[in-house]
Amino acid sequence: MTIDRRSFVTGMSATAAAILAGCSKAETDQAVIKDLQAAFNGESNASAKYAFYGTKAQEAGYLSIAALFKAASFAEQIHARQHAKVLKLYGSDAEATIKEATWVDIATALKDAIKGETYEFTEMYPGFIKTAEDKKMERAVRSFEHAMEAEKIHARFYADALANTEAWKPAGKRFHICEVCGFTTDDDAVSICPYCNAPKSRFKTFSA
Repeated sequence: MTIDRRSFVTGMSATAAAILAGCSKAETDQAVIKDLQAAFNGESNASAKYAFYGTKAQEAGYLSIAALFKAASFAEQIHARQHAKVLKLYGSDAEATIKEATWVDIATALKDAIKGETYEFTEMYPGFIKTAEDKKMERAVRSFEHAMEAEKIHARFYADALANTEAWKPAGKRFHICEVCGFTTDDDAVSICPYCNAPKSRFKTFSA
């Protein structure tokens, strides 16, 4: 198993960071910090795993599925980055332990991705959002919400790819990722991010 430690370090004190984030030290609740750490770890692992799946899918000849995995990997990386920024504002370091992914076949990879995304948008993020809302930690709420909405879209794409694997095998599908918040779409006509209002120039496109 390969272990990689990633740490984002800030020189600010917890009190100074909390003030910059618009809250007092007392309001910087440790439960929300713990949730942000869990989210950062989860998104970092998802990004690494999807990048691996994308490479394997391409080697197996599933070109549009490979493009989807690579696009989702990039989106998860953005989510992790946003969680890390919020942690820094609250005076904490972001750390992730990356687990080594394994490959069986395309169907197994898609089922695994669906399971992970579904857990995140049905259980993990709703709970994290509620806690952050209760503590009035709005920066954490926004970071969680942006990630959660993207995971819903990823799950739908993965489910469609699993149900129509042969149709997804050749090249042709394109995915656009907002580089600011991780919003994901296959709409070539997208002109602005519906979540963060970033312009089309801030989108990165993935295709086979």
